[in-house]
Amino acid sequence: AKQINIAKVAIHENITSITPEKLAELTCMSYSKFRKIFREYTGFAPSQYIQEVRINMAKEVLTNTSKSIKEIAFELGYENKDYFFTVFRKVTGMTPVNYRKHTQGK
Repeated sequence: AKQINIAKVAIHENITSITPEKLAELTCMSYSKFRKIFREYTGFAPSQYIQEVRINMAKEVLTNTSKSIKEIAFELGYENKDYFFTVFRKVTGMTPVNYRKHTQGK
């Protein structure tokens, strides 16, 4: 459980560059062992968990700032805004723009 907490902290602190492989390395486990234990503790595969954290961070930024979608995508480590847009819509059922309108009450 300690290693999983280390991994969770690392995800939050390195959201733009963290990978499941880096997490396994950080926790001194083989990738397959890390993946299995991470899933047991969190209910998510490491890559899914990283995506959830990214989307939750994006929601927060969309709600509380006027940063552009492109800026937000870049800050959270997405290669381009289109990919961010696609992932965000898949996870939330809304586009980032509609999510912002909805949460900011506009």
